[in-house]
Amino acid sequence: MAIDAKFVPAHVQLGRLHLHLDEFDEALGAFQHAVKLDRKSSLPLTGVGDVHRARGDEKAAEKAYEKALK
Repeated sequence: MAIDAKFVPAHVQLGRLHLHLDEFDEALGAFQHAVKLDRKSSLPLTGVGDVHRARGDEKAAEKAYEKALK
């Protein structure tokens, strides 16, 4: 991340890694940072939904997925 801290795909991949390791807070942080960097990209929002779904919060997951589709 030190080379280009604004490279959205790197933050999305970091979020996926944390999600895979069940590190939900870290995953959510990485995805939310990516959303701030690029509000038009659906990938970070999908990641946010995946974190909520993994936590069992289906309503929050659905909301994030709906935003990703817009």
